[in-house]
Amino acid sequence: MSQTLILLTDKPEPFRLDRLSRVVRHIMRGNHPGILGWILALHDHKGLLSVNWRTRPMPSAIAAVADAWAKEHEHISNHYVRSRPLLGDIDELKWPGACENLHRTVNVDQLVEFARR
Repeated sequence: MSQTLILLTDKPEPFRLDRLSRVVRHIMRGNHPGILGWILALHDHKGLLSVNWRTRPMPSAIAAVADAWAKEHEHISNHYVRSRPLLGDIDELKWPGACENLHRTVNVDQLVEFARR
């Protein structure tokens, strides 16, 4: 079964989805593209990256995502495990993703296979 990663934004702002797509590419170009398989969703809201992880990530995985976000000239992120808060730069925020959000789906298995070539 292939894994998917969902890119989300609150409003119809396609440029935010494009920015999240670039973050995924930054992670792919890094040393650990398999990190993408640990992520359920990425959400961009006015420069705040929210990351929803499948399982509790290692600190190096969080750092890899933060580095990818920094390459987009952004530095604030919150992290969740299955929509439950884990850690973040902004306290007391619930997972922002919702079904009605503008979204794009990425097939993680295809990305990882492409990176191996």
